[in-house]
Amino acid sequence: MTGSLAAWQRKAARERRARRQAEHLLEQKSRALYAADRRLAEANAELERRVAERTRELLAAKEQAEEQNRRKSQFLASLSHEIRTPLSGAVGSLELLRGSGLDAAQTELVDTILLCTDALLDLIQSVLDTAKIEAGHLELACEPCDLRRLVDEAASIFAARAAQHGVRLEVSSGGNAVPVVLGDPVRIRQILHNLVGNAVKFTPMGRIAIQLATETMPDERTAVTLQVSDTGIGIASADQERVFGEFEQIRSQQGRGAGLGLSISRRLARLMGGDITLDSSPGQGSTFTFAVLALAAHTPTVVDDTHADFASLQGLRVLVVDDNVQNRLVASRMLARAGCLVTSADGGEMALALLEQQDFDAVLLDGQMPGLGGEQVARRIRAPRSPVRDREVPILGLTADVVRERIEAYRRAGMDRVLAKPYRMQRLLAALVEVIAVRRQA
Repeated sequence: MTGSLAAWQRKAARERRARRQAEHLLEQKSRALYAADRRLAEANAELERRVAERTRELLAAKEQAEEQNRRKSQFLASLSHEIRTPLSGAVGSLELLRGSGLDAAQTELVDTILLCTDALLDLIQSVLDTAKIEAGHLELACEPCDLRRLVDEAASIFAARAAQHGVRLEVSSGGNAVPVVLGDPVRIRQILHNLVGNAVKFTPMGRIAIQLATETMPDERTAVTLQVSDTGIGIASADQERVFGEFEQIRSQQGRGAGLGLSISRRLARLMGGDITLDSSPGQGSTFTFAVLALAAHTPTVVDDTHADFASLQGLRVLVVDDNVQNRLVASRMLARAGCLVTSADGGEMALALLEQQDFDAVLLDGQMPGLGGEQVARRIRAPRSPVRDREVPILGLTADVVRERIEAYRRAGMDRVLAKPYRMQRLLAALVEVIAVRRQA
């Protein structure tokens, strides 16, 4: 009995030791687990802190980038406005000079200067478009676009320059679709002018062909192909993608200075859902092809500035409002040549005073002026209790600020149409005829 008790005691002692060891081990494990849990919580808190800090840094960087982009866009818009304003006076003065009975040599010199101003304007527009595309702010219009008219217009603009090089400029069109589609005529014109202007620049002899082809697809869309071919210096295959790069210039003998024109053209084409491709060989010329699918315009309403009836402007009383004396003088003389009776004002306050005292058939209103700008003047004219004699007087806005948001703001203020500076006399008179017709129909 004593032996059994001793054995039981030894067994119990072993179990107590084992239990104490297990409890000790469990306590160690619990402490280790608790320590690990604390370390995990601290690591998680540190990770959350770092994530929050990085998120704040990214948000700050994003806001900074957006602010820098906004400032860049504002700077470019301001720069464009400051350049376009004096250019408007220069272009208008040159056009008036051209129609003043110059001899052939003098007319040629004036045409050369006008071509130079056109090139400068293209560069300004390309820089603005690049900034807009990068910021995601470029919007495309969707309106009836007469492709054949755009081709003919490009040919007429560049024919004289090509002839100076001894180069023939040919135009052809084909296909089974009516070439009036829904699109952005301003951007398509820009692409076409870039391609044709580039061909003229780098074709020392031979010919340049502009070909328009349209085809109705089974889904009722229209396949549009605009092709510009030349017999110029051509482009080596290794350089063909480079000509579509921003600020790229191929300087070799087989090269082609591209600048921004081709880059912008391709980016615009791709925004339209199309593309521009190039087929070229050194010494064999180049063919640029702009292809896009567009919806057909079943009820085209394209306004043809070149065939507008300006006889209706005879005797029209027009108020020209512009703080820039040169631009005011140019617009006044253009209107006077069309037979208008012109009164001018050097600012918004003077314009409103004249509108309270006299009747006018139309107002040409500059957008940006010190004091009362064009937007404020238009709002005061259209206000229900406006003291002007005719609150429905047609208003044609003139602006060197071509940012879309500003143009839309001018229209909301009451301007019937906004014309970008600089402008040619044909466009000014056609726009004036249009706004008067729109007001009479309203």
